[in-house]
Amino acid sequence: TPRHPEAITSDEAATASFVALEDVISSYLDRLFPGMEILEHHTFRVTRNEDLEVEEDD
Repeated sequence: TPRHPEAITSDEAATASFVALEDVISSYLDRLFPGMEILEHHTFRVTRNEDLEVEEDD
């Protein structure tokens, strides 16, 4: 298991270099959302497997 799974590496360089995954994604936002104007971007996390109580409407 990688120590920093949110970072990707490049083996092409003579020395190891790391790039944060959010930096890669932010560089391609125009391709991910074609035709949309990107004004800002922010990093966020999605939490899974959390015990949340959901109140359903009657």
